[in-house]
Amino acid sequence: MAVSQNNENHKEEIKSAILNFEQRPASDTQSLSQATTPEAISINDENKEETSSLVKVKNFEDYVRQAIQSGLLDKQYQTFPRGQTRSWDYGKLPQNKSKNRYGNLIAYDDTRVILKKLPNDAHSDYINANYITGYKKEKCYIATQGPKPNTVIDFWRMIWQENVLIICMLTNVTENGKIKCEQYWPDIGKKKKYGDVVVLNAKHNVFADYCFRTFNITCGEETRKIEHLHYTAWPDHGVPLYTHSIVIYLKKLLATPPGNGPVVVHCSAGVGRSGTIILCDICLHRAAAEGVK
Repeated sequence: MAVSQNNENHKEEIKSAILNFEQRPASDTQSLSQATTPEAISINDENKEETSSLVKVKNFEDYVRQAIQSGLLDKQYQTFPRGQTRSWDYGKLPQNKSKNRYGNLIAYDDTRVILKKLPNDAHSDYINANYITGYKKEKCYIATQGPKPNTVIDFWRMIWQENVLIICMLTNVTENGKIKCEQYWPDIGKKKKYGDVVVLNAKHNVFADYCFRTFNITCGEETRKIEHLHYTAWPDHGVPLYTHSIVIYLKKLLATPPGNGPVVVHCSAGVGRSGTIILCDICLHRAAAEGVK
């Protein structure tokens, strides 16, 4: 009971942080030095620490605007490593090659999700998915590609094995005439079996920019409820038209109990849109915990 109460309190703090950002007065013209925490570095400082300033949520919009004007945002972006940064030898094996949606985006060896092997299949432990560390929590997220026709069963094996209760989907099945992700769930009110996992699409609520579904999944004698948070208005290689819709989506994610397992986040490749939502969620957890409001 105490743990449950702590989780609820934490969620309220996080949602409060988002609301502070959402309701920031348009006339707020505080300077950047006021927007950052005391230990933060002003964007005018010519040193390496300028790319790691802590910014109050309510002043984040002002910070970004000034960072764009000063060129700091571009400088921060350039600090990100490009391309492959770790080994991904296992995922490139001939037996696993067809399980990757894109040949240049393979699961890293040291952080990949390792599935329990199936009988008579030595390479059935591979899925294009990696654990991501959250705010002071290891394996808080799993970033993965949109399932392919030949990996849908592996996807549900992973969901069950890792005790996942939340799936964030940030792509559409088809975008610009190209298949970006296999539909790995049945239509509303129907059941479908994926390997040993039976999925029932029990409920869905459709909005302009989202579709929130509830799946009941069963393996053996146990049934679990999965929340499927599908953001439908984020174009590939683009940005959502309205930032407010991102705020609403993040609030929904924060208000959904993740249980003891990681949150699975995927787009098509499992990199761009997935990484953005994961980073936003981490920042909001940090803001709530450290009082950067």
